[in-house]
Amino acid sequence: MISKCYLVEPFVCNENDSIADVAKKLKEYAQRHIFVVNDNKKPVGIISVTDILDKIVVANKNVADFKAKDIMNKDILVFDDSEQVKGAYKAMVEKKITSCAICDHDKGDEIIGILTLKEALRCLTSPEHI
Repeated sequence: MISKCYLVEPFVCNENDSIADVAKKLKEYAQRHIFVVNDNKKPVGIISVTDILDKIVVANKNVADFKAKDIMNKDILVFDDSEQVKGAYKAMVEKKITSCAICDHDKGDEIIGILTLKEALRCLTSPEHI
């Protein structure tokens, strides 16, 4: 089960945050991407530094005109912490991504952590899973 894996503390912004605030947060914490959540803390998207560059800077758009929900990628992987690690690992490999959002269904699908590809593999190959 995913709940037995080590989850990284979720790095998130709200879908209504300004892109300027999102960019500042990414820089301040030296991160390359951030999960976007709604007011209920449910993950609804992800924004990378590249998204900000391509969709705002290179496109010569006014950063003040955009919120996180306007440029986020909605195609994210989200798993409940009660699901099997193997399914999350397989989905990450197939989509060629290195992390996915983990939620707690009992908390209204609130994000509780991030499962990395490396941690999923470690969990799958640990003695208790073999």
